[in-house]
Formats: sequence, structure tokens, C-alpha cells
Amino acid sequence: MNTPATRLPKAHLGLCCRAAVLLLFSLGVETACRNGTTPVRTLAYAGSPIANAWDPLFGDERKIQLQIPSSGPLLGVRRLVLGTQGMMFVADRKRILVFAADGTLVRELQDGRDFPLFVAGALATDLKGNLFVFDPSGDWVTELVRPSFRVVRRFQLRRRVGANDIVPLRDGSLVTYDPADEGGAFTKFDNTGRDVSTVYPLRDKRLRIFQGRARGGGITRDSAGDLFGILPSTFELIHLSDDLRLIELLRRPPGNPSAPDSPHFPAHLDPYDYRPAHATWWDSFTHIGPPFVIAPGVILVVVFTSHGLGQSNEFVDVYRTDGSIVAEGLRVPHDGHIVGAGSGKVFVASNARLVTNDSISKLALYSYQLQATRDTAHAPVVSR
Repeated sequence: MNTPATRLPKAHLGLCCRAAVLLLFSLGVETACRNGTTPVRTLAYAGSPIANAWDPLFGDERKIQLQIPSSGPLLGVRRLVLGTQGMMFVADRKRILVFAADGTLVRELQDGRDFPLFVAGALATDLKGNLFVFDPSGDWVTELVRPSFRVVRRFQLRRRVGANDIVPLRDGSLVTYDPADEGGAFTKFDNTGRDVSTVYPLRDKRLRIFQGRARGGGITRDSAGDLFGILPSTFELIHLSDDLRLIELLRRPPGNPSAPDSPHFPAHLDPYDYRPAHATWWDSFTHIGPPFVIAPGVILVVVFTSHGLGQSNEFVDVYRTDGSIVAEGLRVPHDGHIVGAGSGKVFVASNARLVTNDSISKLALYSYQLQATRDTAHAPVVSR
């Protein structure tokens, strides 16, 4: 299969509000970098793009058929978390399913039987492969130790967060990401659930509403324990230490046509409005998805455009943490969504099954292997 690179329509690059970006940027830097100047590195090509289509960079396509649990079909896969030895974890309301690399069902963790679980929210694994489950109904975090996945710790976060993403740290603490949290998009909680630090506060109400609705951006962790976050209103990779100290910003070049712009809310529209006029505006700009550390020193960022309720086209940009760009604007195959990445692999779920209540038995899940991200001679930028 050779999926060609697709350029984003110019309409998706039109609306911008640099003031909102600068406001958010300045507030975040003020919080995270109180005692010095902000280290900034502009992302650039070290040579030519490695690929201008999906195939050269992501090969070895394999279709995975997930085994259907006896308790009933699983509805849709929006995020798949990887563990050790190729294990895959999928959340489905009041249960967590554990699959082997070939799709065989290894374990089913259910509410009431294994631990209390009103609703399964964000999932994460630590560097040892232990599983962490966030229940947003009461801000509960449960740690389950492998290989038995028995509960070894359960605690409640003392400050309410949406927690799109959670990242367990080596010392038992936890970092959460909530794009609509006025106090700060990234918050660190100690092993008792007490919040000890937060960065990137969101003072602009309209921007906060947008980020909450978009549910984009995210935070991820590399094998050394460093954190990489991205906000849906900017296109800067935020490199943080495990105590949320800003290490550096990896910034897109100014004027890069691939870079999405912060949206400007029209004065006559309510940010909560879902009428056709708002939907037309909503579809007019580029959205930022979550980042993934796909391999040591290599980060994949999801970017997508929307066209109607629940419909989108997804692309990926790939960067090295040294500030070099590997490739940009690669269209995700099978009209799919990136649901997980790590250990050199990317997982794609078919688009059609993510916007309906169809069963996972009909969902197509594909895995791809990251190929070498070599440097080559300089060539023009591949943009969307």
C-alpha cells in the first residue's frame, strides 16, 4: 500500500488569533520558567524529509483481530495503551481489556470484581509495565501490578481534573493533562493524590472552552522519564522534567504553512453553540491531537481536520527530540485514527467504527513498524 501525502486545504489554515497563542505562551513560560530565560529550539529539517507518504516511514502492516470477550462486545477504540511484551490495554466503560500482541484476550478487569470502576477514563503504564486507571467520576486512580494485575494502590486526586492523559512517574507520583483546567494544563500529584505543582494556566475563558471541547493535545513520557506535552491552541512541543520544570520548547518555524493556528471565536457565536454556523467555523481550522513517544528520541504528533460532527481526516508529523523534523503531513491509512503508539509501533483503527456504536468485532485494527529515521541530503519541506 502506498498512501500519498495529502496537503491540507488552505481553508484550514486561514483563521488565526496570534494574541491567544502569545497569551497562553507567556503565561506558561512565566509559570514554568520563573528564574531564567526560556530555552527555545526551532524545529527544522536536518536533511530531506525521510518520507512524503506513509509507507516509507511506517511499514510491515499487520491487521489485528481482537478477541471478543464473553461479557459482550467492546464499543469503539479511541485510545489503546501499550505495556511490556506487546500487551495492549483498552478501556470500555466499566471494564479494562488486556490483549496480547496478536489480539488474544489475556485478562478482563471488571467493575466490582477486580476493583471499583464507575467509568474507565485515561489509562497509562509505568516503566515497569504496571497499569494505571483514572476514573473521572470521582478522580480515583488505581494501580494494578503485572502480571496478575491485582490492585496494589488506589487513591483520590485532591483537585478536580479532566485528565485526558495521565503519566505515572518513577517515584509513584502522577502527572495529568487537562486542556480545560483553569489552574494549569499539566499538574503533578504526589503518591497520596495531593497536587504539588501545575503549569500553563488558562486564563482566557474562550480559549479554555475551545481546548475543553477539542480535547486535543496531550502529554507523553520517554524511557528516561522526561515529559513532552502539547496544547491544542499552539504547535509547540513542551519538554518538561518530571517536576514540571521547563527544559525547552520545540517550536515550529514561523510562517510554516503546515502549522495550525489558534482559532478566533467569532463574537456573535457562543463557544458552547453547536448550530450549523458554529460547525462551519469549527471545521475551518486544524486541530492538534495527542503526542506519542514512538521510539527513543522520536515523537509522533497527531494532527487532524474536521468536516462535520464526528468526521475527520488524520495526519501525523514526526520529530526527533534534537529538534529535527523527520516528516510532516503523512495521511493516516484506511481513513483511520491513531489510537496508540510506542516501542516502534503505531496502531491505527478504522475511522468508520469510531463514530458509530458498532461492535469491536467489526473494527479493523492495524499495526505498523517505524522504519529507520535516517538523515539525508536537504530537500524541500513536505507540508500538508
